[in-house]
Amino acid sequence: MKRILSIIILVLLLGNVSVRAEISMDDSVFISLRNKMGEAFNAADSVQFSRAIIELEKYCLSKNDLHAYYTQRCNEIVFLLNREDIFGAYKKSLKLSRELRERNLTREIYMAINMMGHIYHYCGNNEMARRCFNETLEIMEKEGYTEGMPPIYMNLVQVEIEENPKEALRLIDLAAKYCTTDSRLIDVEAYRAIYYFKQKDMPSFRKAYNTYKKLEKKGLTSVHGSSLEIYNYLTQNKVDSAFALAAENYDRFGHEAAIYEWIGDWENAYSIMKKDMAETDSINAVILSNSMEGIQNELDLFEYEQKLARQRIIILTGLVCILVLVIITMVVYNVIRRRNIRRLEEARDRALESDRMKSAFINNVSHEIRTPLNIISGFSQVMATSHNEMEDAERMRLVRLIYKNTELIVSLVDEMLDLSMAESSNSLECKDLVVINEMCHSVLEKYADRKNDNVEILFTSNVDDEYKILSHKYILPKVINALVDNAVKYTDEGTVSLKVQLLQKSIVFVVEDTGRGIPAAEAERIFDRFEKLDTFMSGLGLGLTLARALAARLDGTITLDTTYNEGARFQVEFPLK
Repeated sequence: MKRILSIIILVLLLGNVSVRAEISMDDSVFISLRNKMGEAFNAADSVQFSRAIIELEKYCLSKNDLHAYYTQRCNEIVFLLNREDIFGAYKKSLKLSRELRERNLTREIYMAINMMGHIYHYCGNNEMARRCFNETLEIMEKEGYTEGMPPIYMNLVQVEIEENPKEALRLIDLAAKYCTTDSRLIDVEAYRAIYYFKQKDMPSFRKAYNTYKKLEKKGLTSVHGSSLEIYNYLTQNKVDSAFALAAENYDRFGHEAAIYEWIGDWENAYSIMKKDMAETDSINAVILSNSMEGIQNELDLFEYEQKLARQRIIILTGLVCILVLVIITMVVYNVIRRRNIRRLEEARDRALESDRMKSAFINNVSHEIRTPLNIISGFSQVMATSHNEMEDAERMRLVRLIYKNTELIVSLVDEMLDLSMAESSNSLECKDLVVINEMCHSVLEKYADRKNDNVEILFTSNVDDEYKILSHKYILPKVINALVDNAVKYTDEGTVSLKVQLLQKSIVFVVEDTGRGIPAAEAERIFDRFEKLDTFMSGLGLGLTLARALAARLDGTITLDTTYNEGARFQVEFPLK
């Protein structure tokens, strides 16, 4: 019974191909391909059907007729239903539905829903079948496919015939209402006659049968024709003719049981029904076996795909790890390379700086030492050759000049030695108690004779004369001395003052002068080696460099106060220990 219903579906779908399609019903290529597919379908030849349906689908796509194309997709599902491959049909229906929704083909979505209805009906789930068929009808009516609705109504008739005969008759009337061609109407009227026979309404049966015969005279046929003739023989008591025709029918057992029931032979009717049920059970077993086999194949395929997915993940993870290692290697290489380049650049800069400093040192030392040596040498020769002709006052003046230049040479050498010592380590142990005011007076006394006559040296302090700090008794005076020496050297008139300020956690020495001043832009450069703002001034240009280096060894800091505009002001701050 189910096989012939599937054949009916195919015929009806084929008749609906031209609905809103671009392929003409007179298209010879299409007709040839359709007939080829129909022959393979009826012969249940899966190989030939597969080839024919693929060719037909390709042709429909080449003509851009999606409606015809998806109709053939439905025929694939029907073919699987005829082969009792429910699982395969179900898979194809889901794929068809998903594809139609993804492509937003709302006008053709009813095809997939209709196929699901047949699958549910095939499996005995009438409730879901009824829902699918009704939804199909709603979509077709909404989209204007009313001429294709009769087959769907007849599908619902198959669902309702056993449980709700009245509803089945109403659906038959609706199917007839929407028929626009006699080729469809003949199937509806044939089934109407069968319906009345099963309801034992013979007058109505005869009326419907006569309507069917009128349509048959037009050269039309119906797939229900054989069944209808069997029932007509029974109404005429031609039992032998009915048996003969039933033997040729697709549903032989069902019709033979109906004949025995008609003549009242319940024993044979029961026997035939038993054979029919056995055959049905056998078919159901095949269906179940095929479905289980399909499910198992799906599980095997799923497991295989999972295995491939895991392998791909492992390979991808390996590639990612290799890529990460390559990236890390490249990063490390670049970091090391840049570090080496930076070291080379630093070494080059140090070499250039060292070369520059060497040149500056040679030039400065050559000039600063040669000049006082020439003075000492010259005045010594004068004193040696003058004998007693030189007056005592003149002789004393020359002696003072020789002594002064001797001290200058000694101070230059001391500066270089102190600078070398200052850079030899980071810090010194501050374990001497230094009396601040006494140390400051001692430094300032040295410059009483060295300053210009127009310069006054001042000292102020906010600590007691006995105040002491823990420091280094040799290094601390050198720091203050270097700053005072710089102030005296660059001050022609005015004052040079040294101030001591005691703070909460530190002590500050301020050396301030009214000399030439230092531009703010040079606030850091003046602490570089051999840097002199006035190149004609005596000295190596190491005084401020030495002061900062020595102060750093005592954990102190030296800065130039750029806000002071009357000269130069240096601040030295040491933390209290």
